[in-house]
Amino acid sequence: MSIKEAFSGNIIKDTVQIDMQNLKLKGDVIDIGVKNYGIIYKICRQNDDEVAVEYLMDEEKDLIEREYYHTAVLFFTLSPLSSAGKRRKLIKELYKYIRDCGEIIIWDINKTIGRLVDLRVEVLLSENETQTIKINNFNPIKQLSLSQVKKIINPYFEVTEEKQGKEIFFLRAKRKNTRRGKKKDESSIDCIEC
Repeated sequence: MSIKEAFSGNIIKDTVQIDMQNLKLKGDVIDIGVKNYGIIYKICRQNDDEVAVEYLMDEEKDLIEREYYHTAVLFFTLSPLSSAGKRRKLIKELYKYIRDCGEIIIWDINKTIGRLVDLRVEVLLSENETQTIKINNFNPIKQLSLSQVKKIINPYFEVTEEKQGKEIFFLRAKRKNTRRGKKKDESSIDCIEC
């Protein structure tokens, strides 16, 4: 008997919608993901033809510049990770690549221990374009929630916006400046609309 069969009564099987029509991403964007759905790239292209969007997988992290990006996006990236420790490590590492005044944006699933997730996510990109993706998590011992993610990011980011639905959540947070005593040069242009 498979895990999916054993927990068949505990499967969250649903369709959820994410409306990204009015989503604004600032400056240079890094898309951190387990899968590249192309959604973040499409959103950035709709907003600004000049913006740089990079998709990064773990083995490529040595190729990028520290404190370079204005925005980091994690689109269903944390839930596949096997532990809270790995999630903390990812956020701590990601912090190094975000500029002062930069932000992190996260969408992910609400998952409790013992529940399996089989979601169909419809992402509304514009009036005329919708993209559908599947989000599955059939590991009964994994869990993730908005409150857990807020605790993980708290040392590095300050939450500026959050939304929670039944099956998924959204979080936007601004990078904290942990370099004590260092004054920002007001004549430099390090960030967009700090």
